[in-house]
Amino acid sequence: MVPSDRARWDARHAASADTPLEPHGWLQSLDLPSTGPALDLACGRGRIALSLARRGLRVLAVDVSPVGLEVAAGHARRAGVALRTQAWDGTSDPLPAGPFAVITCFWYWQPELWPLLPDRLQPGGWLVMEFPHRESVGRCGVPSARFLATETDLAPCTKGLDVRMLERVESEGRVLLRLAAQRPPRAL
Repeated sequence: MVPSDRARWDARHAASADTPLEPHGWLQSLDLPSTGPALDLACGRGRIALSLARRGLRVLAVDVSPVGLEVAAGHARRAGVALRTQAWDGTSDPLPAGPFAVITCFWYWQPELWPLLPDRLQPGGWLVMEFPHRESVGRCGVPSARFLATETDLAPCTKGLDVRMLERVESEGRVLLRLAAQRPPRAL
């Protein structure tokens, strides 16, 4: 990642450090496991990581922003949940090895990593992702069109997984694409 990008994210996370993090609604509605290791890619201030930790998962939250990681760790302490944080630059650092019971990736666009995600899941593990849909172009300050997803864009990360949910939803004036997929359990 370009150092100026890291500085931009550090400034953004520092400015909103004291904003409380509410549990993520639709993530809470999924039938995810309540034990085992979890990975939150590009965790930012830790909203998704905290939702997973509150479920009982052992969460590794990774992000390029040291400020974001510090804020996430502070939120975890105040919530009384354990959260491991690790500096991670998706453009140069390898993905954590796993295997994980849950991997989440919300609003972090790095499609060349997505085909690697299914192999990081343990049998029965879940991959949960959310991105602005291409239909969001020009709405509510979403990223440029190159960072907007379509259902086809997410196909590489579902290879070998059972797609449990793939939907477009309207939220706060945006169109979002949500994916929940599960690695099949081992055959007995």
